[in-house]
Amino acid sequence: MIKHKPSPLVSVCIITYNHQKYISEAIESVLKQETSFEVEIIVGVDLCSDTTLETVNQYAKENKNIHILNTSNRLGMIQNWVRSLQACTGKYIAVLEGDDFWVSANKLQLQAEFLEKNTDFSLCFHPLTTFHEDATRDEQYLDQQFEKEVFDLKDVITKSWFIGTASMMFRTTHLPKFEPWVFKQKAIDKTIQLFLADKGKIKLISNLSGMYRIHDNGISQIQWLGKENTFHLSLINILTGFDQQTNGKYASIIDAQIITLYKNMLSVNYTFPITYMNLYKKLFGYKTLKTHSLKRWILIEYFPLKWNNLLKLYKS
Repeated sequence: MIKHKPSPLVSVCIITYNHQKYISEAIESVLKQETSFEVEIIVGVDLCSDTTLETVNQYAKENKNIHILNTSNRLGMIQNWVRSLQACTGKYIAVLEGDDFWVSANKLQLQAEFLEKNTDFSLCFHPLTTFHEDATRDEQYLDQQFEKEVFDLKDVITKSWFIGTASMMFRTTHLPKFEPWVFKQKAIDKTIQLFLADKGKIKLISNLSGMYRIHDNGISQIQWLGKENTFHLSLINILTGFDQQTNGKYASIIDAQIITLYKNMLSVNYTFPITYMNLYKKLFGYKTLKTHSLKRWILIEYFPLKWNNLLKLYKS
């Protein structure tokens, strides 16, 4: 009689690129999980210039549930995420970047149990502790001050980054169709969270924990550190793409948040006239007709610049 291999209830999706110093800790934190169900581990290895692939291969030789996606060409973070997510066969997906790791050994068990019992939730997450390799630094990229335990799409749109990537577990069936605009973004976690929140509620499971690692080669340092305008404009691009793909279903919330993001950037860049004017033009050009009622105040409140700033602009 042929025995069929049981399908995994949970797929752990790990993406990694040049993480030779960290990938073992990430994988070990998955292997230490205590579960009553089958778990598969999908490791999406982008073309690395270090020994990350060799390390992952060694783990795969010792564990039949580890499956490696490798490539002979550099894919980039977004494409690596998408192909890895699409390779997952479990009912639920938990995600982990190769430089982060989990602390709680019952993380997968508790999150899967919650989603099994609560079908109106599409995503659950837990707190993450920011771990700095450089002990002299203390930047906190994640907002981990939670005022409630149940969140919705409006929270994902309007709140600062509060759902850490390494904390997420969600329903595989709720993954969106990844349209071309997604691949043009600098990050994908916010995009996924938006589409999941469109399908159901979000639950914070506060008694679990994990580590979000900050190091010199991490994405937070390379793309976002000291680049507030880049971060805000990236959010605007993601919200705009989501708005278009959902056919304006949440346009009123999204429009208000995008205008808020522009206002925040304008207030910070007031003494940098070229940057200010470029941001102002982007704001004024955003859905000019559809959001006219929301922007009547723009000419009066934000357009005027001090004469000395206008002089700087003219001389430049």
